[in-house]
Amino acid sequence: MKPRKPKTIVFIGFMHKTETIIAARDAGYKTVLVTKFPKPEMAQSHFDEVIEKDVTNLEELQEIIPYIRQHYMVKSVITNYEKFVVPRSYFAEHFGIPSCSIYSACCSRNKAMQRHALSFMKENIPYRIVTNRTEALLAYGELGPKVFLKSISGVKSKLIFGVESEDELLHAYKQMIDGCTNTNKDFYDPYEYCEFQFEYPDPRTTFLVEKAIEGQQISIDSVIGDYRIWHAPSVVDIYAHNGRGNAIRVLGSALPKEIQQKAKKAVSTAIRVLGMQHCAAHTELFITSDGEVKIIEIASRTGGFRPKMYEMAYGLSLPDQLIKAVLRKEVKARRALKQYVAVTDIYPNDIGELSHISGLDEVEKDPQTSNIVVNSKGQIGPAKLGHESAMKFFVTGKTHQEVLQKCRYYQEILIPVLK
Repeated sequence: MKPRKPKTIVFIGFMHKTETIIAARDAGYKTVLVTKFPKPEMAQSHFDEVIEKDVTNLEELQEIIPYIRQHYMVKSVITNYEKFVVPRSYFAEHFGIPSCSIYSACCSRNKAMQRHALSFMKENIPYRIVTNRTEALLAYGELGPKVFLKSISGVKSKLIFGVESEDELLHAYKQMIDGCTNTNKDFYDPYEYCEFQFEYPDPRTTFLVEKAIEGQQISIDSVIGDYRIWHAPSVVDIYAHNGRGNAIRVLGSALPKEIQQKAKKAVSTAIRVLGMQHCAAHTELFITSDGEVKIIEIASRTGGFRPKMYEMAYGLSLPDQLIKAVLRKEVKARRALKQYVAVTDIYPNDIGELSHISGLDEVEKDPQTSNIVVNSKGQIGPAKLGHESAMKFFVTGKTHQEVLQKCRYYQEILIPVLK
């Protein structure tokens, strides 16, 4: 009698996020990693097997699939990282596992495709797709006087430039071209190996000009099974940076519940339009002064800080909810807010290696701060140029205003000093 193959969840790509892997193992599943860049010291303790193959290479893919089929009963394919969402869907499609379609994954990865797909929704922000300086200037003339010039495959606040004049636009356009060359090249992969049956705008030469929308920025994290959508309790309020530090994110929200529900309804519509399923979704939006909802972008994975924020604020595991959703189990959770949680990054004005951070001692001694991470290795720089931050940390408190004000205070006194 043949031994039964173990139920398994396959992960595509791995860097440092372990929560979903742990949730999969706690649910009784084997975990297998497929990657061309393994981190043995971390992978050994979290995965039952690490397969060092390039999922973007057709020849290697043909070797991977029969091997995994022979040894494992695969139930889902997951990734936690933006740059792996297309390979995840490509692998799942070839393996016959339910996931986002390749087109859906591309729409979440490529913001030009996303804007086009959502163009009928009133929540879509007015935009133009540009491929040269002349087109960018024409777009500015149509959408100005305030616009954003954005990378179509950037993440967080990277390679987003606020523009209020033609001169600023041309300067930002040059910085955008340089940023696509100097920052992580994986973010600008056109995924040519996928042999698309549709046009995939090249993120190295194609950019977005979007009308600047004023209002309260928020984010919503969701998990999707077979089109059953579950949204995390409370949206996250996001406050603009002060020129150096990145945005401050605060959970729970100060917005009225009816506004939060209106935003979640818009996100549900966008998820269905994009055909997202068997994945997480992280959506960023604006709430205007008139109470209108505008979608900034939607990604096919959880937000980077969000699992930790919901765990600290609600005692809720987003990774557990994701595992339930992708395995077609019921997802439901009603949790009361235990404490308010904020998280922020601190960015330098210039580019270089970090020497030290002035004011760090005060943060380290504060009982309300935790999860302090200082980027002591490698190059750092301004977020808008696509660089990493000098540090990030969490703040907890009894009120929304308390944690917000403390983050703002630390953004003023923390000064990254470069070598």
